[in-house]
Amino acid sequence: MNPGFVILAVLAVVFFAMVLRREPGAIRPALGNVRRQLVMIFLRMPFALITAAYLGLLIPSDAVAPYLGPESGFAGTVLAIVVGGFVPGGPVMMFPLALVLWRSGAGDAQMVAFLTGWTVIAIQRSLTFEIPLVGTKFAAFRLASSAVLPLLSGIIALVLVGVIRA
Repeated sequence: MNPGFVILAVLAVVFFAMVLRREPGAIRPALGNVRRQLVMIFLRMPFALITAAYLGLLIPSDAVAPYLGPESGFAGTVLAIVVGGFVPGGPVMMFPLALVLWRSGAGDAQMVAFLTGWTVIAIQRSLTFEIPLVGTKFAAFRLASSAVLPLLSGIIALVLVGVIRA
């Protein structure tokens, strides 16, 4: 059995027991929220997986490996950050897409940088939510102060996979 699944299951049971003890009336609304989230994920996930499977057939490995492959090194890591920062979509679409890129020849370090760029930079999220809600000044400040994180994670991943010698 997957250790991550076991950890989540244990946490769910522990937190359920804690909420049941402290606030028994909150269980029903929480379970309603769980149901809504499950419906949303179960409706999206099959289409995301099908889309990723077809995308995997459409993207030849020779189109990915030269730019994002292990041999692309630091330049491929920077490109992965930029691409990840600009690719729109939530986790239901992004992780299958990342899997397609990885299976098409993208390197491990480049995938770390790609996913970190998507998580931290997320231009679409900034344009859609952050700027309208908290303003351009704060969004620019957040981006400027956190933009180094994908680069740092990519460099650490390059070191860990042995592309750059520490």
